[in-house]
Amino acid sequence: MEPFEFKIDTSTFYIKTLNALGFIFLGFAFSAILSAYKHGEPIDWMNTSTSLVLSLVLAFFPGRAKIPSFTINDQGIFLKNYGLQDAESSKIHWDKISSIRVERKQLSIKKTIGSYESVRFPIFTKNQVEDLKTYLKEITAQKEVEYLG
Repeated sequence: MEPFEFKIDTSTFYIKTLNALGFIFLGFAFSAILSAYKHGEPIDWMNTSTSLVLSLVLAFFPGRAKIPSFTINDQGIFLKNYGLQDAESSKIHWDKISSIRVERKQLSIKKTIGSYESVRFPIFTKNQVEDLKTYLKEITAQKEVEYLG
């Protein structure tokens, strides 16, 4: 079965709007610097540097927000860049999972030893969650793991 990767969807209208606003604010900050320099006025570097940094964060936010993701395939669930996890906790193999469920903003996994593990979703859309649910139905049927919806 083909692997399923759950990561931030940067093609949404909201992310593109944030990106565009960042570039607009960046242009505004540069024009304010050039205007002050052209007229011989002193440049307030504290406010200017703040506006430059904030506009750069907005302009390049989607690129940095792609970092947390997880992949589900025939071997298990593999977490990528989810905080301070060691190599063992970032891999959950199917033979160690007894049931799995998609809750509101997380994937809840019950292991065979009885402990629970929750994997929070990165920024997501409803279509991504629906695709995840259909993929989990198919793969849990193959792996004989209980899918709780």
